[in-house]
Amino acid sequence: MLAEEHWWLRGIATNALRDPVKFWENMEALPPVKGAVPHSVRIALDHLMSESGLPYCLKRRVSGLGSLGRPRFIALADWQGGGGKIAREAKVLGLSQPVCGRERTMDSTPSFISLY
Repeated sequence: MLAEEHWWLRGIATNALRDPVKFWENMEALPPVKGAVPHSVRIALDHLMSESGLPYCLKRRVSGLGSLGRPRFIALADWQGGGGKIAREAKVLGLSQPVCGRERTMDSTPSFISLY
């Protein structure tokens, strides 16, 4: 019934859109980060890695309309000698509408959230 009204949900429900080979091809094809990376992004991504000190390369990603152009940073790493791959993402947190209407008392430095 759901698939009849929302055909695109069928692919999600049957995992047709979750092909790991395609996922990693898409991740590797992302453009590298150019320019400076905010210190808070490095700290967040370092903290999220499965091993302390694990080297990773940084990529940029654009996703959906909800991000409103906010930067997303993807860290890609090989884990345990290339036996597995790891992807972690951080993006700038946006302020909610009620907060935007008030005078900011917080630090004006962008905050980042880890997504996976």
